[in-house]
Amino acid sequence: MTKVVVSSQLCIINLTLGTGKLPLKEWNMKRIRIDSVRKVVISLLATCSLALVSEAQALEFVNIANSNVDVREAQINVQTDEPSEVYVKYGLNSANFVNSQVSGSKRNHAISLNNLKLGHIYHYRVVAKSSIGEEFISDGQLLRLKKTSDAFPVAVINKIDKQNITSSSATINVELDRAATATLNFGRGAYNGGTLVSSVAVNHQFELSGLDEGEIYHFEIDTETPDGFFADGSDQLLRLKEASGPDITHLFVSERGTTSSTITWNTSRHATGRVLYRKVGEPDYQKIESFEFLKEHSVTLPNLADYSEYEFFVESADANGLTSASKSLFFYTLDSSPEQPSIAKIEVSYLNYLKNEGFAKVVTAEDTRVWITFGPSFRPNTSLVSDFKKEHGIRLPSLIPGLFYRLEVHVEDADGNLHKQIQFFDPEKLAIITESEITTEPEYLVNSFLTPRTTKVCNYNVSDIVAYSYIKLDCLLDLNNQHVFLNEGVSLLAAGGDVINGTLHMPDGEIDPRLLNSSVTVSGVGVSPTSDNYLLDKKRWPLTEGVVEDSVAKINRQILQHAFNQMAAIQIATFTLPSFDVYFLVGQYDSRIDGSKSGMLLPSNTNLVMHADTTLRVQPNGYEKYSLLGTFNASNVKVKGGVLIGERDQHNYEDPLSDKNKQWAGTLMRIQGSTNVLIDGVSFIDAMGDGLSISSLRGYGRPDHIETKDVTVINSTFDNNRRLGMAITSGSDILVDSNTFLNSGQPTEYSTFASPGWALDVEGARLRNNEGELYYIERPHNIVISNNVEKNSYEGAFIAAIGDHIDIIKNTTESRLGIGQSSFVTITDNKVTYNDSSHTAKFAILNGHDGETTFYPITDGVPLENNIIANNELRNAGIFISGSNTDIYDNTIINAPLAFSIYRAKDTNIFNNKAVVDNDAPSTDSDGRVKSYNGMRARFSVNNVSFNGNKVHVRGNPLWVQGINTEPNQSAYMMEVKDNVFTTSTDSKVSVFSKAKNVTLQGNEINGLQISTESHDLSILDNVINQTLSHGIHVNTGSNNIDIQGNTIGFSGSRSVCIKVSTDSAVNEKDNVCHEIE
Repeated sequence: MTKVVVSSQLCIINLTLGTGKLPLKEWNMKRIRIDSVRKVVISLLATCSLALVSEAQALEFVNIANSNVDVREAQINVQTDEPSEVYVKYGLNSANFVNSQVSGSKRNHAISLNNLKLGHIYHYRVVAKSSIGEEFISDGQLLRLKKTSDAFPVAVINKIDKQNITSSSATINVELDRAATATLNFGRGAYNGGTLVSSVAVNHQFELSGLDEGEIYHFEIDTETPDGFFADGSDQLLRLKEASGPDITHLFVSERGTTSSTITWNTSRHATGRVLYRKVGEPDYQKIESFEFLKEHSVTLPNLADYSEYEFFVESADANGLTSASKSLFFYTLDSSPEQPSIAKIEVSYLNYLKNEGFAKVVTAEDTRVWITFGPSFRPNTSLVSDFKKEHGIRLPSLIPGLFYRLEVHVEDADGNLHKQIQFFDPEKLAIITESEITTEPEYLVNSFLTPRTTKVCNYNVSDIVAYSYIKLDCLLDLNNQHVFLNEGVSLLAAGGDVINGTLHMPDGEIDPRLLNSSVTVSGVGVSPTSDNYLLDKKRWPLTEGVVEDSVAKINRQILQHAFNQMAAIQIATFTLPSFDVYFLVGQYDSRIDGSKSGMLLPSNTNLVMHADTTLRVQPNGYEKYSLLGTFNASNVKVKGGVLIGERDQHNYEDPLSDKNKQWAGTLMRIQGSTNVLIDGVSFIDAMGDGLSISSLRGYGRPDHIETKDVTVINSTFDNNRRLGMAITSGSDILVDSNTFLNSGQPTEYSTFASPGWALDVEGARLRNNEGELYYIERPHNIVISNNVEKNSYEGAFIAAIGDHIDIIKNTTESRLGIGQSSFVTITDNKVTYNDSSHTAKFAILNGHDGETTFYPITDGVPLENNIIANNELRNAGIFISGSNTDIYDNTIINAPLAFSIYRAKDTNIFNNKAVVDNDAPSTDSDGRVKSYNGMRARFSVNNVSFNGNKVHVRGNPLWVQGINTEPNQSAYMMEVKDNVFTTSTDSKVSVFSKAKNVTLQGNEINGLQISTESHDLSILDNVINQTLSHGIHVNTGSNNIDIQGNTIGFSGSRSVCIKVSTDSAVNEKDNVCHEIE
């Protein structure tokens, strides 16, 4: 081998190799290696120094090893095959190397490194200089210092124990391996909260108090021995406990009697409960406590006075002793000897924030009918009738501020006795209520076409049945459309008889569910069934199957809703629907009314089981908003099995009474403001809008907000739904597991796609306050989407668009996954085999919107953590990376047209991923065009983004950085590409920088590098670059401040050189090793 060494001056050189001439134009370089040179004729046309050594051999490192390693020093032992001068370049990272002292010319060297940072890991490279001054640089090496030693006996922390943690204080116990002082520095984010010092000891205790309640603190423990050996501590976290007591919700009087009443309420976490109560007018409260930790509480108040008003409030304390108290509420006990209907309470308030609709709550001592005449004296109105209840909620529409209103409340008892009470109110002085129940809605139609089991008429009066009797009903009890009241404890058993046409009031006792039917209503707080399970009898609940007129479909809805209500009223444990195929008319033209109320509602404590071929269909309509089934402010609802089918292809999208721009809100099932809901094995097919919609009631943060919580959707199928398979707009603690999503958002012959067209979309909503800060009005959080299968969605599979604390894990999809403007998101362990027929851009995972605008709320005092995309297997498509604060690692990308697309991203780390193109990857696309498989491409603004430790093997360009950080406001933006392996099976496809700025390319293996026009401020350091067809590095026109140092560069071709630089580019070359590849 012959070496030609050229000094780093600007030279114009002609080299004659053998019989040919190779002109080398204007080089500014350190050395050129030319193999197999037989004859060299050198003509110098400029002033330069040149040395020619014939047949010299490359210097080699025989051995590099660490020895005498201590906490702050070590020795590097180096052996070379020829005598050489040696020194070490070292540092905590390769970007900040410093040089050791030089060891003189010899083969064996021992180089000491001193005054290192205690206990840290150092990177280093060995540099050997031959007798002619040529330098050879080793591969990167690691040096791990000891944490402590005899020479530097620093104190090492054996254990840190956090105890006695409250909402504002904690105890930190520290155990060292030897006696030393310990210093605790703490604060939120930075260590600016304070410093505590403990004297020399092995065990230390620090008491922290007066901390910000419920926050997360960072702290570190520094140690110093009596001999002055100091050690820095590492960052630790301290999570303080909840700052306040549990939330108290759903507080009401569930049962009232003459001498006792039962109070029930829920708490947001397990807690004890107690009720403090007193008769109105008495000074002192009485107290009843329950010390059991529960989330659902019920306490009975004994020894009350009959027909008296009581005031009460509740308190609950969690396991940490944090206590919450409710506001005071009032109730009346029942009258033990009522003579005429009496009114216990009248409250008037606004029903909504628009203050255009009033609400009157009327409480009576017994079941009564109530209606109200109200309004200014010159224009009275009469409300609808609230039928036979004790607590009435009556809507007062069209209130006009500025007028004085007269309210006349009319009460009628079961015997026809009447009572009237008058009061006045000023609408401008009314409060806005947070909870209301309207009881004046029309009742569901009772069916008069029922065929009774018998025609034998009962010969007794039901109201005369003695209390606590068991009646075997063997005759026909026709209530003649009246309200009939049974005595206490009466139970009715089916013995061939029947009950029809009316309302049966049972204060308690039992009823055989076989007596229930569509023509009778059973009411009563304490009534229970003789059997826990009931299979709907189609003869007694005469649903009309098959294609029907609207009027019949409406009756079908009324019958089934009545069945749902009755099963809940008598506390049926499991209500089973038989096999049938029935259309139900649901919907409304007024989109301001909640859509769930236009369909069939499942009351609290419903356990609905449907056969595999139980089919509920939506009657074709033109309404813009509806839901076939729904839960509304309910709890403990289970739905298992059955098929729900929409009318997307039969819907009248041109209905003149509906808003054509909102024809997407037809939903098969809607869960609103509900808790503890299970959906298991249900099929959602052909929805006009969404298959399933999950949301809360009223805006997040409002005092009347009711959050949907504890919802599980499993083993269900979502197929051909026009807008979304499932929408989650608000709620928490939601699990979506082991479901199948098919054809979401796909257009059909008769209906178009409706945006957004994903299988599942988690998308809340936000607004800005007067200070420009974003806040939630709908917040979805604590959501897990796992083990689902998705195929053929129009836009994508599962996306966390707006929300927080969302996990998308272990799913198998054909369409992309995504993160929009969400925080605390993980996308892990998924398998995406991208369907190449999809119309969307070829990415298996979408990460974030524009990194400059993405909003990440810091919720509940928890510091922001990066979103995570990890350990996914992606085929036929790669990852689109935008947004902010994301860690992307350990993913495998196979046969992607572009493995990594980085676009307007910031504060993102991409590391330890693998992108490959295997032999199965097609060479052309469906149109016969050649398919290019590229590695990583970065565009536009890239701010604090690292791409490190990845392995990229493709057929196209492995790396393409184009037009990044070129705007004036992006001068401080940086991108790091470090320690990657970029290879391609197509030698002509090199890595490219085009109009790029502020990029460090360091420690990579690359097949060739082209720096195109107008690239600036690039650092090309310590890379191994081999190009078999052209120049190793080619710097084109107009590029400045290009730093090319410490690279090992191979090049090939009769017209190729190691580093080719255009005349108008400014390049700083230093310490590069060049060789020609044969």
